[in-house]
Amino acid sequence: MISILNQKQRFDSRLGGNSKNPVRKIFSIAFPLMQNTIFRADEASMAMESRCYSDNPSLPETDIKKPDLLSIIIMIILTGTAVYFNYHFI
Repeated sequence: MISILNQKQRFDSRLGGNSKNPVRKIFSIAFPLMQNTIFRADEASMAMESRCYSDNPSLPETDIKKPDLLSIIIMIILTGTAVYFNYHFI
């Protein structure tokens, strides 16, 4: 609520509240406030979604399948080979 009041003051300072027509005055203040509120809600929802927030705090179970295991083994072999050549052929 405080941020909405701060936004209203910012819009008023940019001559948003300087109109004598009350309908134009309402639209010049309400539209940017609603736009900003929707934008902030969208940012909050995207942040929560990127952090995997949900109503159910339990994570789905992960199953390691053959392709996963194969890629882990290949990465271990490649890392070991890189370390071996790095230390023995410097």
